[in-house]
Amino acid sequence: EAFDEIDIEYTGDSVEIGFNVGYMLEALNAITSEKIEMLLSDANSSGTIRVPGDEETVYIVMPMRL
Repeated sequence: EAFDEIDIEYTGDSVEIGFNVGYMLEALNAITSEKIEMLLSDANSSGTIRVPGDEETVYIVMPMRL
């Protein structure tokens, strides 16, 4: 089990959400951009990862219960 925090620019209500690190790393390692967008609606819904300006590349990750 691991825990990590990263600095982000975020607008919206506070949310606590967990993801399988293997799935997150798989998506992030496939992206060569230094910036990503991660869209979240709530702690129980999937997260969408994409590169700003690239409408063709989208990764979906499902949350884990914390």
